Amino acid sequence: CVGGGGQPYHHGDFGIIEKRAAGLTSIDQGKDLRKSHENPYIKELYEKHLGKPMSHKAHDLLHTEYFPKHKM
Repeated sequence: CVGGGGQPYHHGDFGIIEKRAAGLTSIDQGKDLRKSHENPYIKELYEKHLGKPMSHKAHDLLHTEYFPKHKM
């Protein structure tokens, strides 16, 4: 998320967000491999270890859960 939480603070200069988005788009468009489902390493991971996307094993290993933290 460009300009969202966890990103560098822009101090109200929204032009910097547009420049950051343009820079990230340019970097992405220059990559040979842009889609995770086309990545040969990911395909091999599923074939050898996880079965298919959204399988029970893939869900158990690749997904996370959020839970409240309690102060001691």
